[in-house]
Amino acid sequence: MKRYTVFSALVLLCLLLIFQGTLRAAPDIAQWHLPEGAITRLGKGPVNQIAYSPDGKHLAVCSYIGVWIYDAPTGTEQALLTRDTGRAVSKVGFSPDGQTLAVTGDRQELQLWDTRTWTLNGTLDKEGNWPTDFAFSPDGNTIAVADLGQNTELWDVSTIRFKCTLEDSADPHSEGTGLFFLPFSPNGDTVAIGSNPYGTVRLWETSTGTPKHTFIGEITPKEGFSFSPDGNTLATRSFTNTVLLWNTTTGRLKQTLEDIGNDLGVSIAYSPDGKMLAIPGWGGLQLWDTETGEHKQTLEQSEKIESFAFSPDGKTIAGMSAQQREVWYDDSKTHSTYLIYYSVSLWDTATLQRKSTLETTDSVESLVFHPDGDTIATMNADNMVQVWDAGTGELTYTLEHTGGIVGISYNLERPGTFMTAHKDKMSRVWDTGTHTRKHTFRLTEHTDALNSAAFSPDGGTLATGSLDGSVQLWDATTGMLKETLIGRKYTSESYYPAVGPFSPDGETVVVNLGGAVQLLGAAPARVKRMIRIRKYIERAHGLSFWVSSVAYSPDGKTLAHGCNGTVLWNPLTGTLKNRLAGHAGTVTSLTYHPDGDILATAGQDGTVLLWDLTSHHLNPQKEE
Repeated sequence: MKRYTVFSALVLLCLLLIFQGTLRAAPDIAQWHLPEGAITRLGKGPVNQIAYSPDGKHLAVCSYIGVWIYDAPTGTEQALLTRDTGRAVSKVGFSPDGQTLAVTGDRQELQLWDTRTWTLNGTLDKEGNWPTDFAFSPDGNTIAVADLGQNTELWDVSTIRFKCTLEDSADPHSEGTGLFFLPFSPNGDTVAIGSNPYGTVRLWETSTGTPKHTFIGEITPKEGFSFSPDGNTLATRSFTNTVLLWNTTTGRLKQTLEDIGNDLGVSIAYSPDGKMLAIPGWGGLQLWDTETGEHKQTLEQSEKIESFAFSPDGKTIAGMSAQQREVWYDDSKTHSTYLIYYSVSLWDTATLQRKSTLETTDSVESLVFHPDGDTIATMNADNMVQVWDAGTGELTYTLEHTGGIVGISYNLERPGTFMTAHKDKMSRVWDTGTHTRKHTFRLTEHTDALNSAAFSPDGGTLATGSLDGSVQLWDATTGMLKETLIGRKYTSESYYPAVGPFSPDGETVVVNLGGAVQLLGAAPARVKRMIRIRKYIERAHGLSFWVSSVAYSPDGKTLAHGCNGTVLWNPLTGTLKNRLAGHAGTVTSLTYHPDGDILATAGQDGTVLLWDLTSHHLNPQKEE
């Protein structure tokens, strides 16, 4: 245990020496609101939502670590609003006057920030029923907050005082689902609340907190309804391939739009002048005349419209769709794969003609127009925020955030560089002196998110496992694909391959298949000759075969894997060497001491065991 403690102290000392000099050179943004004990921050966190301020001067990007505030014209960072609890931030919204920003997420209270000083005004305490959605009234004086229970509360924004509760405002079957949508009517005297797929939307008077009407008609709740600009009509999308138009004063059904289609995953919306109702679906965006109830035209797309928005002046409509294209690996067209390409089409609402197409970096999770209608921002699945000129379709600037990290390493071949691999299929190279990003590589051969990654010991090679079932080998310095080690043949979630560690010599990489472990040849010479080493480690007697963790010994002569015990193998022959049993549950993590004599294992039972590998006995020290 003493040797283990000394080793840990040496590692900590080395890290402090490495970063002591670089800390002074770090840019200010990397030092904003760091947690206690942290030296710097690389990246800005995965993106959850984007929003323009009403005056168009600020662009708020809601990320896991907080809300980044940018100067909208230039994309320059202005502020970072963080949560003291360290919980993820998932939703953000400006008040209509732009002076307040509401922030919430991850079962946390809703915070109200002053946008003139970027200081916290106060918090709406909800005593355990965490907010799932919120909306400002048109005058900005009231905010409606829905929670995980069945209630919605109204609060005064300026005083941060509770006003009233809309009791049982959601469908009784919706408790705990968080499927809320609560827009105010344009004049602010009514709030509509929909929840859960049981088909009801309720209207409430905001002045008294009393219910007005309940609309029942197999209505899709989550953003599946919309107020007309004059507030006299509420359009609701139904499971029966129809859209129902309701009179908000009488509560009676006014009209039914037939044969809409049954794509229920996207919202519907009125144009700003109220003359058109846009309904997305497979094949394009349907536009309906709200006065006659007639179908005007479908803005055709080869694939489903995933999201859309009208510009504030109503002159442009933007719709995002995805298209699958076949890509050939060679000129003879004998080997190909299918990749998904994403784009946003801009149409002129007067002529209903396509104006331009924006080629985005990935699927667009949401898109918002600048208040002047001349700029559009897209929030992409790869955590890129791209800002475009809505008139020309040209890219103005890109805000790069980082997805969850699945791999991390120093590059010994290039001193002063540090590398990360992310769930969003991106690999990034960082400068350890300035803590700034030097290069970003998009791992395009994967068609789904990464679930694992491993760097070779010298940092020159990156192995990645993906939810598309494949394992790829990359040049970590250039981002070029070296080899496909495993193709997309694993379709069950239980068998998604997970990349484990490289061998100490860098010639072999471990791939965890859940019920087995493959050792794949990874040295560049072998890859070039298409020679792959595949040794399967089968289940051992009396052990669960599910592999939870893998580690190489420093000399590369032993491979340890955790299951409901720890198994030691010879990686060259695939033969069993020993079994270590001591945890009352699955071994979730394991690592070797640098001299190879001690193996540390952590288990679900909450203990860490240190093993003396010279005798394969438990070290006398045991840490809880």
